[in-house]
Amino acid sequence: MKKSFEKDMIVPVADKAKLTAAMPESNKELDEVFYLITESRKRAGALSLPHIKQTFVEMVHTELGIRMKEESSLGLYVNRCVELCWFMCMQEPPMYMEWCSNGDHNSGDFRSYTRSGSTVDFCVWPCVRQYEKGPLMAKGVAQMQ
Repeated sequence: MKKSFEKDMIVPVADKAKLTAAMPESNKELDEVFYLITESRKRAGALSLPHIKQTFVEMVHTELGIRMKEESSLGLYVNRCVELCWFMCMQEPPMYMEWCSNGDHNSGDFRSYTRSGSTVDFCVWPCVRQYEKGPLMAKGVAQMQ
């Protein structure tokens, strides 16, 4: 479901290197163009949020057979999660959630859930990075063994 959602819903990020090649005259002009593109993406992201939420709820129903009422506790929680994830994607560069896998060694980016140990049993919550392979913004949580 994650791959489908990413493929269908996440708008590709403007590539600053391609813009630089197309507009070599002035870095100031390029920075202004890039800023305007980034701000336009954020505004469009905010305007498209109701559609994104509805699309996600429909995908959950179709792929998992779960119906959520928007006003239910689960519906409110899921809507807030979709909103936060969507706005993380709208950042330039996009923020990144890093999940650990069973058997991974504890890198220090995850704190223990209820048991400590040196290897991951399962991931409870991902760590959040400023961008992919970037600085750690918040540690994740993992059950260790």
